[in-house]
Amino acid sequence: MNEANSRKTVQHLSKLRMSAGDLKSLTSQGFVSEERRGRNRVYFKLRYRCEVTKRQKVRYIGSDRGVADEVRRELDLLQLTTRAERELRQLNVEARRILRTSKKEVAPLLKQQGLHFYGLEIRQHRYAKT
Repeated sequence: MNEANSRKTVQHLSKLRMSAGDLKSLTSQGFVSEERRGRNRVYFKLRYRCEVTKRQKVRYIGSDRGVADEVRRELDLLQLTTRAERELRQLNVEARRILRTSKKEVAPLLKQQGLHFYGLEIRQHRYAKT
């Protein structure tokens, strides 16, 4: 993302007195909370945890749902890469698990044929036991 797009992406977030460190924290986590006061009044707040102090920070957004939705959209864009990386790690773990169980299931069949796994490769034994 170039600098112009980056500024455009965090247009509403920058109005909430966000420092560079705060924006960095928001790339990995943070959300917009909706709080009710009374019967009909709804207020929005941006909540996130500071990477340095590990304490929760809260920025008041206001009562305008449109602004809150824009902040949510900007937050989603900031967190897109982090979410994709997290999903890729989870898929990688699942793929390794499936490969491990598949190799365990296939190993007895290979042994009957005089073959075995060498890492991911299937090889013949060097010396046939007769």
